[in-house]
Amino acid sequence: MSLNYADIDLDRARKLRFSIQDLRDLCRRLGGISIVTLLEKLGALDLDAVHVAVMVGLRHDDRRLTPEKVDDMVQGYVDKHGSLIGLLAALNDAIERSGVVRRREEPPPGEADPARG
Repeated sequence: MSLNYADIDLDRARKLRFSIQDLRDLCRRLGGISIVTLLEKLGALDLDAVHVAVMVGLRHDDRRLTPEKVDDMVQGYVDKHGSLIGLLAALNDAIERSGVVRRREEPPPGEADPARG
């Protein structure tokens, strides 16, 4: 069984994780959007979506997170790495690991894996 979280180095080493309830809350906080729209917003660098996703993805680890602390963590990540690309990759990975969306490398149910023949 694969891990259901993605590692990310923010203010310290942290684990982004999304349960189904977390993803429902995240989509609700962003106006009742779908998971597909959430992924599109993250891909388009929608900073509100990034902020809320980080907040929700880390709340299992730190219930005392504030919006200001999340802002500081995201800004610190950009200052250290020069962009949000790695953070976005970790968010997408954590969402995929939730099991709500199929991971890219998994064939659809009932289809053979082309790599295995």
